[in-house]
Amino acid sequence: STPIHAEALQIEYYYQPQEKILLIDSATLQQGRNTFAGERIEYFIENELVKAQSQSSDNSRVRVTLFPEKEQTKSTQENTGP
Repeated sequence: STPIHAEALQIEYYYQPQEKILLIDSATLQQGRNTFAGERIEYFIENELVKAQSQSSDNSRVRVTLFPEKEQTKSTQENTGP
């Protein structure tokens, strides 16, 4: 599992029906090198899934920066030589 760092003016933790953290108002979440920012962020703990929203009443936007995971090359995955 990837460690996360989260900040918001209000943070709520829910256990049922699905374990999640809800970040409300000036929310930011960092998951590894990936970052998410918006007015409301839901982080589903079991799936490591992030759902971010902005408020429609103002012109704010969700900001996301994603870094792809490093892929192994085919030659390092297939080490079946004689």
